[in-house]
Amino acid sequence: MKVLYVIGSSRCGSTVLGNVLGELPGFFAAGEIRFLWERTVQGRLCGCRSPVETCEIWGKVLSAVRGSGGPTPEEMLAADRAALRPHHL
Repeated sequence: MKVLYVIGSSRCGSTVLGNVLGELPGFFAAGEIRFLWERTVQGRLCGCRSPVETCEIWGKVLSAVRGSGGPTPEEMLAADRAALRPHHL
């Protein structure tokens, strides 16, 4: 599997680029994956309209993380908040 990681500052067009690439055969656009943990803890819905925990894609990702002895979504969210400064000061 080849991975293309696109990163950019606010309003640089990375979301538009990701959305365009996600429309092409063979590409999967994960979006702003750092929010996966927050949305899981909050019980929010995925774009497919199911809870993130039971989504066909993200549910498998979360199960794989748990099955490998990885951190819980709560632990990842805490680490994210500790490591990254607030976007708006």
